[in-house]
Amino acid sequence: MGRQLILSGADFSAGGLSLNWRPSMLGANLAAWLKADAGVTSSAGAVSQLLGQSTNAYALVQTTSAEQPALTANEQNNLPGIASSSATAQVLATATAPAAVQFEYNKPFSLLLAFKRVGASPYNGNNSWEAIMSCMDPAAAFRGWFVGGSKPSGGTFTFALSYNGAQAYAINVHGATVLAAGHPYIATVTYDGSGHAAGVSITLNGAAETMTTVNDTLGTNTAVSSGQRLAILGGSNAIAGFQSIDSFLEGVVVNRVLSAQEIAYAQEYLKGRWAAY
Repeated sequence: MGRQLILSGADFSAGGLSLNWRPSMLGANLAAWLKADAGVTSSAGAVSQLLGQSTNAYALVQTTSAEQPALTANEQNNLPGIASSSATAQVLATATAPAAVQFEYNKPFSLLLAFKRVGASPYNGNNSWEAIMSCMDPAAAFRGWFVGGSKPSGGTFTFALSYNGAQAYAINVHGATVLAAGHPYIATVTYDGSGHAAGVSITLNGAAETMTTVNDTLGTNTAVSSGQRLAILGGSNAIAGFQSIDSFLEGVVVNRVLSAQEIAYAQEYLKGRWAAY
């Protein structure tokens, strides 16, 4: 009988990508970890709650009784997704501000995101933004951040943050790849806390995006809102025009800038989980 090569517990990080990397390995830097295949409460296919998988296991819940995105079976790689495909807001958000993911202009952080496009981008001609994942307080002067598509960028992947909701006080950047309906995507975003667009980098499906800067006027505002709410598939209180047209698969918020090696690990982890690109 030939010898068997047992790879259980293997870690090839010295010569390649770690087969063992998981978001939980980020320890105290793991601010949020949300998965469509874990922590979901649904009834008749409508999702009413999504529990976080990190130590900060706060709940994302429907913001009104009408806002229940659909739990879609076998959305990607035989795993479910949480989908919003309507111009009517379908948002899951924390009821209160989660301290672990509050944004400050000089606070570095990283986002890891798996999602699948389910419609043409974006909805609502003049209300031209959408949010696949966000941490915002629309009622306050300090807004926060979101990632998604935008009509001005032609439906490309966009990252924006603002401290008063106006373009005059914002960082707004996007990549070059137009998001296509029916396609799964793995995105990573890092922001170095510099307060400038040059401090933002984006990868999409394993490749660095060529960046376009729309606004670089955040300045050095130090305001911090106590009302920011982590949300998926829309703005944190269903702002008109922030509705998503995507199926959320998995999202991770990290309270620091990930290294290039960590990003490579994360990309392989998400790629393996969701069979993207």
